[in-house]
Amino acid sequence: MVRPALDVYDAWAKLLAYPREVGPDEAEGCIERIAGVAPEAVADLRPLRDFLHEHEASELEELFTRTFDSNAERALEVGWHLYGENYSRGAFMVRMRQLLRECGCVESSELPDHLSHVLPVLARAPEPTADALANGVVVPALAKVAGGFKDEQNPYAGVIRALRAFLEQHHASEGAARAVQSEREGHDDQ
Repeated sequence: MVRPALDVYDAWAKLLAYPREVGPDEAEGCIERIAGVAPEAVADLRPLRDFLHEHEASELEELFTRTFDSNAERALEVGWHLYGENYSRGAFMVRMRQLLRECGCVESSELPDHLSHVLPVLARAPEPTADALANGVVVPALAKVAGGFKDEQNPYAGVIRALRAFLEQHHASEGAARAVQSEREGHDDQ
């Protein structure tokens, strides 16, 4: 399967970056870009699009903070969901920082394992690396984040759900997932 263009991954990353960095108009453009490549995501992205039209930018910032920064179950740091606060997460963050440099991705103030960093890497890394990262780390972390929403009506729940489906579709590879799982188990022994 052919990976979508870089700007599609960047659009996902912008939707999951702190809203002050990406205004409502740019977020709307990101949703349109994603929908153009993944029309199946439209229904899940509609609640965020509606929120953008019905609320002030400051309300989106408050929602983002309440959704992701104030709730550990929904933190956007994928390494935290898989490794917690142990040595393995530190090793993963070092690897992410290395991948960011190799892929020419600019780091923001977020940790290297934040989705706003990981998604641009998925677009730019060699395909086997991207597939392994998506299957072995990002998709399992997104499953945990999605579980943190429970029955809550939150427009970001659909974004997480749609992103997970998008990555599963575009990075389907059992071999890559097994390779990362094996690497993860090796770090846990240290």
